[in-house]
Amino acid sequence: GDLPIFPIPDHGVRGSEGNWKKIWITLQWASVAADWFAQWFVLSDDDTFWVIENLRALLSNCPVLAEAHTSNTPLYLGRIMWEPHYSVAFNQGSGTVINLAALRELMRCPAHVVDEVTTFGDVQVRGTL
Repeated sequence: GDLPIFPIPDHGVRGSEGNWKKIWITLQWASVAADWFAQWFVLSDDDTFWVIENLRALLSNCPVLAEAHTSNTPLYLGRIMWEPHYSVAFNQGSGTVINLAALRELMRCPAHVVDEVTTFGDVQVRGTL
C-alpha cells in the first residue's frame, strides 16, 4: 500500500540552510505521534529512491535488527560519507532509517545542537545518536 505522507508546517524555515531545523521539526512531530503509527522512520531527501518492499523485508526478517529493536536499542541504519577534499558530509541522498528507540534518543538532543543553522541534518542526526 501507499505510505502515509504527513504535511509538516515549515515554521518559517526556508532554503537549504534550514535543513537541520526542518528535520528537527519533523522529528519532534513524529516523536509525539509515533506510538500510534510507526516503529521505523525513513529520513531522506526528495531525490532518494527506496524499494519499500525490500526495506520492509529487511526490517521484519533480519534477526539482528529484530532482536535489537525488540530490546528498545536505538538503531541507525545509514552511513555518513565524508569527502575531506570538499569539507562536506552527505547522507541524505542515500537516506537513513531509525527505529522508535533512536527517535526517542534524538529527542534528548542538546539545545545548542538543535539551534545550529546547518544544511547537514544528516550529520546532526548521526552525531546525536
